[in-house]
Amino acid sequence: MAKVITVTNQKGGVGKTTTSINLAFYLAKKNRTVLLIDFDPQGNATSGLGIDKRNLKETMCDVMLGETEFKNVICQANQKIKKLFVAPTMPELANVEVQMADMEDKFRILKKAIDSVKDDYDYIIIDSPPSLSLLTVNGMIAADYLLLPVQTEFYALEGVAQLLESMNLVKKAMNPKLKLLGVLATMYDRRTVLSSQTLAELKRYFKDKVFETTIPTESIDSTFDPTADEDAKDSKLREIKVSDIEPDPDQPRRDFKPEQLQALANSIKEHGVLQPIVVTKDDNKYKIVAGERRWRASKIAEIEKIPAIVRSLDAQNRLELSLIENVQREDLNAIETATAYAKLKNQFNMSSEEVAKRVGKSESAVINTMRLLSLPEEAKHAMVEYKLSEGQMRPLITATPEQIKAVLPKIINESWSARKVEQYMVEVKARAKAAQKAEERPVSAESESRAAALSKKLGVGVKVRTNARGSGDIVLKFKDEKEFEKLCSILTA
Repeated sequence: MAKVITVTNQKGGVGKTTTSINLAFYLAKKNRTVLLIDFDPQGNATSGLGIDKRNLKETMCDVMLGETEFKNVICQANQKIKKLFVAPTMPELANVEVQMADMEDKFRILKKAIDSVKDDYDYIIIDSPPSLSLLTVNGMIAADYLLLPVQTEFYALEGVAQLLESMNLVKKAMNPKLKLLGVLATMYDRRTVLSSQTLAELKRYFKDKVFETTIPTESIDSTFDPTADEDAKDSKLREIKVSDIEPDPDQPRRDFKPEQLQALANSIKEHGVLQPIVVTKDDNKYKIVAGERRWRASKIAEIEKIPAIVRSLDAQNRLELSLIENVQREDLNAIETATAYAKLKNQFNMSSEEVAKRVGKSESAVINTMRLLSLPEEAKHAMVEYKLSEGQMRPLITATPEQIKAVLPKIINESWSARKVEQYMVEVKARAKAAQKAEERPVSAESESRAAALSKKLGVGVKVRTNARGSGDIVLKFKDEKEFEKLCSILTA
């Protein structure tokens, strides 16, 4: 029987659909039978998997209105990936939600549909809409787990607390098995203080529910690039007019989500294009090799020129071969290897799996090595200077900058083994968790009074928990489904 995972966040542009597609794709690559349900009226998961909406006769719109059986809308997503299936949708799903409001058992329509096919799949992934709506509640009630992608930027935590409150309401009234699978930090830029602070805040709030893996906005640091000298000979970094650049028509078709392009465009307006795109000269134009998303966002931002690395096609092929040859060198340290892997991904349009095949490593080994690039600069330089191993440094990937600063001298001066570093970091995290728990404090009389007033206004029980810094939780209690529906109506009004 399938495990059902709903990917949700009421904020748009956080990588929700991208997470859904990639999770479904790689589970299918691991020989699991997977169904991806596009439950977002924008329909980006449908188009992102290459489904032509013009050819669709029945979609999730018809399922939610009871006009067709769920199995009738499911189709194979990719001819090459035999175990990946999709239940597509159309923008009309937004109108369907209005019609659902008067339907009987309106919160369980999706669950009933999924129950009819649950035995046919190992995993069912639901890409839910970026809002707290009737569709979102359907997704929660149908799910075993919630996966929450959160962008590491200033407004990341806005609305998350409300989403978790809704999750707890659903869990208590209609889906007691619902659990938070975890929080995925997306668009993490290790170079900025803001990203690090937001990630630290996520870990403080969600504790061990934050996945160790982050989705970065990677850049290549030439300090650790083993092919930097050769690249300098074959490549020219210059500012090129956006209008003189065009995409490569031979590249695989990809879907560029409007909300994510707009978010990147806003960032480019403020900070510029931080990572150059890679192009080859093609008559009077430049053809994109890598970085089409940055180019499209720059057009939206109305930027006249952007930085680009210009290479001839022969030079591009030579550099690729050189990178692959370099990662086989025995004297290459782990940071240089990680940088080479990242360069193959970013500048040669390779997936982690393709990089792994080219260099003769497992995909997990390549991914784990690239995770070292998320370490602070001080740690990376120390790794190179003192020849620290990947095993010694990997336990520090999920540590805070303060924790890394404290333990790094011990690793260097006392020649700690990988095992000792791992044990030490387990103890450090356990102490931090205990300290966090010790911060909890009794609720003040004023907070109790406000909770009572809120309880009276909402018509349900309200419980408040606070800690020493003044932050905390508000828990809303209800006695039955009718009271839950009333509360949902108030909160989503």
